Amino acid sequence: MDKDAVYRIVGAPHFGETMTRTFNYILNLTATGDDPMRCRMQVVFGTPQQGPLASRRPIVLRVVWQTSACADRVGAG
Repeated sequence: MDKDAVYRIVGAPHFGETMTRTFNYILNLTATGDDPMRCRMQVVFGTPQQGPLASRRPIVLRVVWQTSACADRVGAG
């Protein structure tokens, strides 16, 4: 997934970082029967050095959550 795809799905980064290698978001996550949870999510981009995507546009290398509870809420923990 590249920056344009993340932008379309999650929206603009919350800290004006469109030209950097990271997008940072503050998300209010809800689940049935649970209180809303405010979470910080960081999307880290990079260009693969090997494989079929080498030397192409930056893609998502990893997603970092502020806490494990936030990752658990979205099933990424």
